[in-house]
Amino acid sequence: MNSNMNSLKILVVEIGQVVFNQIRRIDSDQPTQTFLAKSLGHAFEKFEEMTFDVLIINGSALRHNIYHSIDLLETISDNCSITQIIILAEKKDLMAASSALKTGSCQYSRLPIDDNELKMLIDATVHNRPEFGMNLLLKDDIKKIYESGMDGHLA
Repeated sequence: MNSNMNSLKILVVEIGQVVFNQIRRIDSDQPTQTFLAKSLGHAFEKFEEMTFDVLIINGSALRHNIYHSIDLLETISDNCSITQIIILAEKKDLMAASSALKTGSCQYSRLPIDDNELKMLIDATVHNRPEFGMNLLLKDDIKKIYESGMDGHLA
């Protein structure tokens, strides 16, 4: 369990697995766990279970039910300040991506993106994330486990 607490947790939201597979093959400077969600709705459910360091959203995932997706992204951004957000979008997804960028502090890059550029973007994002923050989306019983790990006893 302690080894997982120090690993970088990345959640990728995309309909396919192109970016997800790309991230998994990039050599990282620290242990990395990569998770996949097929929509922002599924990503939201994952935020109820654990906290992620980086949320990477493929613009194509935003296009499906754009208004609901933007609302979910705002909720994640507002309630999980420790998580840094990266939007990756193709030209056809630029409108959806620009709407998403208005939700908060997000990084943005165009797809396709090469491995080195993606690694540098993730590294810069992780380097600039706040040292402290809460995930207010965690379900109550999971919050107790996280809090007990922080101070040694149950909340």
